[in-house]
Amino acid sequence: VTTDVRPAFFPLLPLLMRLTAPLTGGNVVTSGLLVSSIAALVTLVLLFQLARRMYDDDAAKRALLFFVVFPTAFFLFAVYTESLFLGFTLGAFLCVRRGRWEWGAVLAALAGMTRPQGAFLLLPLAIEFFQQYRRGDVRLSRAWTLVLVGAGGLVHALWLTLQFGTPAAWFDAQASWRNFAAPWIVIAGALSHIVSAPSPVEAIVSAVDPFFAILIIGVLVWSWFRLPRSYTVYLAVVLLPPFFSFAFQSDLLPLASYSRYVLVAFPAFLLLGSLPRAWWQLLLLTLS
Repeated sequence: VTTDVRPAFFPLLPLLMRLTAPLTGGNVVTSGLLVSSIAALVTLVLLFQLARRMYDDDAAKRALLFFVVFPTAFFLFAVYTESLFLGFTLGAFLCVRRGRWEWGAVLAALAGMTRPQGAFLLLPLAIEFFQQYRRGDVRLSRAWTLVLVGAGGLVHALWLTLQFGTPAAWFDAQASWRNFAAPWIVIAGALSHIVSAPSPVEAIVSAVDPFFAILIIGVLVWSWFRLPRSYTVYLAVVLLPPFFSFAFQSDLLPLASYSRYVLVAFPAFLLLGSLPRAWWQLLLLTLS
């Protein structure tokens, strides 16, 4: 197992941290907070615009409210890639929905340089393109933009090759804290970890990530019947990969950090916002 975990981190956020470091007196941590905070504010604006395009203003406000009070929403302002990835992804979806495929492809490519799931944005955007083509909203000659979507993953592979000698360095670095496995093994391990927890408090803590993992399966089914197919496929490509790996911390913790990964599932918040106002929403907001 490699001890060099640098290849595990996609390059765009560290690059932006370095570029903005002169603004923070050379403090890269502060630079990271600055980049993430700006990206978070952009994300909020874009989520509201996308929700308003699909529903009315009230529904868009509800979607935004559910998003900002989500239990792990504070990660949007931390030195993590969630806000940057979401900003690019929401921008890409908003652009292609407005017929601006070139800009959407560029933003999707940037998302592909931000975190691993960005490489799979080609799938939902290809479905979106096909559906628009069938409706006559886009010409087939613009399908070349889908090639541009995959440019982010190619740039990352090139960066890995130049910096570490091989694009496989990313997989080697992942072995430092992840072990790939079948989904049923991961789920069984998560349940076993809850049952064998040494105390009720640790059992509750261990159950948080598996709870969100189970919840997202229901959201996927809900999305299939209520949202465009491209949004459902997006949910699948960003939220199902963790089911194929064990995560290691001080102990074996299957599905570790899954509650943070759910934060990028913006279609789930669109679904919540689309529901008419009801008493249970106040309870859900309070618990969040």
